[in-house]
Amino acid sequence: MKEIYARLETVRPGRTLFVRQVSMGQENSATRLQLVCVHGLCGTERHFLPFLHALDHAVASNDIWLQSISYDWMGCGKSPLIPSFDAYHNRETEADLLAVLQRLDSSVPTVLLAHSYGPSIVAQVLPQITSQLRLVGIVWVSTALKSDTITFLPDGGPPLMKLPTFVLRCMQPSLTNSFVQAAVLDSHTDVQTVVRNDSNANDMWVAKCYHRHTCWAHVDLVQNLPIDHLFLHGAEDGLLPITAGQDLANRLGTELIAIDQASHMLMLEQPTKMATAVAAFLSQRFAAPTAGSVPTSAA
Repeated sequence: MKEIYARLETVRPGRTLFVRQVSMGQENSATRLQLVCVHGLCGTERHFLPFLHALDHAVASNDIWLQSISYDWMGCGKSPLIPSFDAYHNRETEADLLAVLQRLDSSVPTVLLAHSYGPSIVAQVLPQITSQLRLVGIVWVSTALKSDTITFLPDGGPPLMKLPTFVLRCMQPSLTNSFVQAAVLDSHTDVQTVVRNDSNANDMWVAKCYHRHTCWAHVDLVQNLPIDHLFLHGAEDGLLPITAGQDLANRLGTELIAIDQASHMLMLEQPTKMATAVAAFLSQRFAAPTAGSVPTSAA
């Protein structure tokens, strides 16, 4: 995997984000694709790195050249915070995503990969994305959307996020431990350490802002899209149950792949298994046809 850059960038006026761009595979490959990784609430693009390293090996064997871009949301990871409650509204996060996408080549087929709450941001701006890029696929990772049967997703975040910020800061170690217990299997002690450290590094005021603005997207926004889908879900997800992911996959008429020995943070818990599934999806759906073969997708 070759890192093209990893730096703070002003993606639009007043919004500075940490953005990373890497390339994978052989540049002379017949198939050229772009991949955009979108993390969830209070996550960080660093969590995709083990998966991307594994994907580098996987796509090379499939004759695919892939350029990937990932970034930290405002106030998350290495992106600086803005002391304004409205700066963390969904509409601002959606506008940031569109601004990051402007760095891509509009002529190259693009696949979005979004984790947890990330797909709710993606879903709200799909019309703008499809007018801006050649979007050919979405990889849904341990996620869910609202539907007539999935009604438990809490808009506005959990009630405790209404507590004063100083109280939340006192509670942060306990809240982090609860999150780690639900999001990472006990057998992945190294991943637990990474997630615990990153979670404790989050500013609780930023976390409160994001959670208070939470508004899960409805499945109606993504139905009838002329693109391919891949659903990956930790078989033992303790945050968003796999039944919720299966509901979404069923509504889009696509099979869900359960990743064994993984909870919610499967890109850290099982990066190789996830990379193998994504590489197979890219190869089967979007690879340039060889002589005498029949293409499987009009990418």
